[in-house]
Amino acid sequence: MDSTKRAFLRTAGLALVGTMLPVPKPLEHLVERALGINLGSEAEARQRSRPSASTIIRRGFQETRETQGMADLETQINHFIGYLRDHGVMPASEQTSFYVYDINKDYVAASINIDEPRMAASLIKPFVMAAAYDKVARGGGAMPSAVRRNIRRMIQHSSNEATNRVIEFVGGVSAVQAYLDRTALFSATRIVETIPSGGRTYRNMTSAHDLNIFLNQLHHGTLVSGTASTAMLDILDGYHTSRIDERILPLRGVRNLAGKTGTVYGMNGEAAIVTYMNKAGQQRPFIFTAIFEDRTMSTSHHRDMSWAPRRSEIMRRVAELTVGYYGQDLVDHHRGSAERESRIAEQVRFYQGRGEFMASARARGQQYEPIVRQAARAQGISYEDLYSLLLVESGFQADVESPTGPVGIAQLTADTAQETGLRVTQHQDDRQDPSRAIHAAARRLRIYRDLFQERYTSSQSIARWDAIAAYQRGRAGMIRDLDAASEVSYWHLRDAPDETRAYVPRVLAVRQLVFGR
Repeated sequence: MDSTKRAFLRTAGLALVGTMLPVPKPLEHLVERALGINLGSEAEARQRSRPSASTIIRRGFQETRETQGMADLETQINHFIGYLRDHGVMPASEQTSFYVYDINKDYVAASINIDEPRMAASLIKPFVMAAAYDKVARGGGAMPSAVRRNIRRMIQHSSNEATNRVIEFVGGVSAVQAYLDRTALFSATRIVETIPSGGRTYRNMTSAHDLNIFLNQLHHGTLVSGTASTAMLDILDGYHTSRIDERILPLRGVRNLAGKTGTVYGMNGEAAIVTYMNKAGQQRPFIFTAIFEDRTMSTSHHRDMSWAPRRSEIMRRVAELTVGYYGQDLVDHHRGSAERESRIAEQVRFYQGRGEFMASARARGQQYEPIVRQAARAQGISYEDLYSLLLVESGFQADVESPTGPVGIAQLTADTAQETGLRVTQHQDDRQDPSRAIHAAARRLRIYRDLFQERYTSSQSIARWDAIAAYQRGRAGMIRDLDAASEVSYWHLRDAPDETRAYVPRVLAVRQLVFGR
């Protein structure tokens, strides 16, 4: 369409192609005859050229990984959802909640609108299950077999008929709500109706936070009782309606899912415990909860049957971002980052108060800078890290000897020096040769980095920090500390010796003071 015709249509309020507003047929035909155009063809051509929702979702996912791949998970999710909003896949009336919680580390990886009440749909069913188990526990008897069968049908096949029978067994919706109130755990969850015929339930409410609490209580065996929690987890383990399982179960580290889904027109959600094992073989289960809600849709006369499948597609992509976040060990990179920065800042202040030492150490270090650069380049490690480590170890004093045994500019023990190829005999001690000692220190850092990256973590940053810590603590000591704590990162070792806990912050503080980064 030429610019004159487009301007005319905009002025007339008939920019059908741009706005997709309906135009009365007689008026449409009049405009077509006057301007010699076919408005239907223009609209159809524009529709054909517009990317599909699936294409936009895929592009948004790829763009998020490319531009936000190292960011914290909450930033990644917000960026992805923002992309979809900007490209017209999600309207302003649609709201979302996302919650990702690391169970073993009691760490919130992402928290987005978690306390907002959302339509529950079938996500109310786990709470109904718990109310049934609570009734049996308080009565002191056994769960009737018919009720047990209905609970399984309710959870694993999302049967609405079975749900209403379980609600009836508990004593009605008021009895289920009374149980929820007694627990004092679930602030947003409200059950006020059974599942109506056709499954269109819009009045029962829950939140991402309440769903997370529910699954966390089950995991720890504290909902109703340990026995009841185990039984309920076993039932949730068999749910057949997952939106995300096909996407994430094939991914490295994901072992299983146990949870529940919920869907009604204008709401789609899932909450699940994801059994995950990291590269070090450590169990790191997390709870994944996602809810999409658009309350304007429940009263709409037009039903977009693609809405729920599209939200399931988005949900799968968010779940994939989450597993990728764990797979790259970004969860451990970002966990405790504020404390990490605080510990480094404390050591920055320490060295700022030792201005004379820093000045003399840096002056001595000038003559060794070419060797440090050469050694770092040869081993593929950071020059700044190696320089800062040597300054912390010896202040670039080539002849310094520690009372505990380490010698020279790199402060190597005899055993460590020999492991890295140096000669230490009565007649020759290569630790006192600055060039050989610096190259040995670089080899040692590289060997440690490669070890931790191979056995513990996919994160280069974490492997680098662990390698620096192992330089002081020793390889065997660091391995013991990480294994004992079921951690992969030095920064989360609470029981390491004080000198080890202070060592990496010192090296990074010197790096910051000398190199500004």
